[in-house]
Amino acid sequence: MNLHSTSMKWVLALTLGIWIFALAGVHAQESVTIRWAEYPREGIEEFAEQAIARFTAENPGINVEYQPATDPNAITTAMIGGTAPDVVAWWTDHLRSWGESGLLIDLSPYLDRDFTTEDLADFNEGQLQEFTLPNGSRYALPLFGGTLATWYNKNLFAEAGLANPAANWNWDEFRETARKLTRRGNPDVTDQWGVQGFLSYERIAPWVWQNGGTLHVPGNNSIATLNQPEAVEALEFLRSLIHDDRVMPIGGMLNNQVFLNGQAGMELDGSWAVNWYMSADDVNVGLTHLPTGEAGQATVIAYEAYGVYRDSPHRDAAWKWLKFLTGPYANELRASTMGLQPARKSAALSWLQDLDRTYPGAANAELEVFLEAWSYAAPAPMYADNTTAMGVIGDALNRILTHGESPRIVMDEVIPPLNSNMAR
Repeated sequence: MNLHSTSMKWVLALTLGIWIFALAGVHAQESVTIRWAEYPREGIEEFAEQAIARFTAENPGINVEYQPATDPNAITTAMIGGTAPDVVAWWTDHLRSWGESGLLIDLSPYLDRDFTTEDLADFNEGQLQEFTLPNGSRYALPLFGGTLATWYNKNLFAEAGLANPAANWNWDEFRETARKLTRRGNPDVTDQWGVQGFLSYERIAPWVWQNGGTLHVPGNNSIATLNQPEAVEALEFLRSLIHDDRVMPIGGMLNNQVFLNGQAGMELDGSWAVNWYMSADDVNVGLTHLPTGEAGQATVIAYEAYGVYRDSPHRDAAWKWLKFLTGPYANELRASTMGLQPARKSAALSWLQDLDRTYPGAANAELEVFLEAWSYAAPAPMYADNTTAMGVIGDALNRILTHGESPRIVMDEVIPPLNSNMAR
C-alpha cells in the first residue's frame, strides 16, 4: 500500500468536503426572502408572477413574496413592532408619515450608486421632489404616473353643437361649455350635468395652482396657504359651478356610472380610470387637459410610491427589488397587466400601444393627453401634520362645495388655527 498516495487521497477528499461545505454555507447565507406589500389592484397577481419570475432569474438567491396590503395602519403597527414587509407601497399621508418618522430608509446612497442622471430624469420631477424630505432624504420612488385630465362625451358635445375642447381652453370656456351641456326637464331636476368630478384636497390642487396659488408655503409644509387670495378665488370658482351655475352636482361628483350613462358631458378624472371608461363600447369618449388658469396649466400626478422598511434584515436585497419595481421593464409590465400610466417617461409609449391593442376606441380618445399632462404634473403636497390638516381641510371643502359657504369666510376661519397647531 502506498502510504503517500493514501494520504494525498485523504487530503484531497477533506479539501473537497470543506469546499463543498463552504459553498453550501455561502449559498445558504445569500439566499434571502423579500416580503413586498402593495395594494391588490386588478391585475396585481399577473404582474407579481411575471415580475418575480424575471427578477429571480436575474437575481438568484433573492426570493420575493407578494403580500396584499389594504390597511396602512396595520403596516404602521407592523413597522413599529419590527415585523413589516421589506418593501412597502402606499400613498399620500401614510406614505409621507413613514418617511418623516424614519420608518422608511433614505434611498439616496443607493440612488447615488446605481442611478444615472438619465435614470432620474426618466421620472416625473414633481414626484421625485415630493418624495424627498427637507433634509434631503429620498424616502420613496414612484409606483405609477397617473395624471388628472378632462374626459368628455363626444356624442353629447355634438348634440349640444359644441366643438371638441381645445388643449389650451380657459376657465371661462370651461364654464360656458358646462352650461351648454347641462339639461333640466324642470328647474329642480337635472337630467344631464355639464361636468362632474371628485373635489378632494388632491383634486382641488390643480385649480389653486392654475390661479397662481399654493397649498403651503414653499419649503415649509407647516404653513397652509388655502386662505390666500389666489387659492380662495380658485375655490370660489368651483363653488360657483355647483351652487350658482348648477352645472356640477352638489359636492362635485355623483359616481362614475353617471358619466358612462351619458348623464354628464364631462368628468374630471385620471388615467387610472382608463380601463373603466375605455371598456364601455357605447360611450364615445375623448380627452383634453384641465382648463388653463391665469397662471397656466397645472394638474396632479399620483402620490403613490415604494419604500424600504427601516428594520428590513435584507436592505440591499430589498433595494434591488425596489429598483426593479421602479425600472422601465416593471413600468411596462404594470401598464400591460394593470393599465396604470407608467412612472417612467421611457415606458409611456408602451402603455399607449397596450391601450390601442386592448380597446378599439382608444385611438380616437386622445389618450396621449395624459402623457402631455405628465410633463407638467405634480403631486398635491402633504402637510407637516397631514392627518390633522386633511381633517380640517376636508371639513372646510365640504362646507364650501356641499353647503355652498363662502371660501373666504371658511378658510379665514380654519387655516390660522391649523397653522398654529402645525407650528407647535
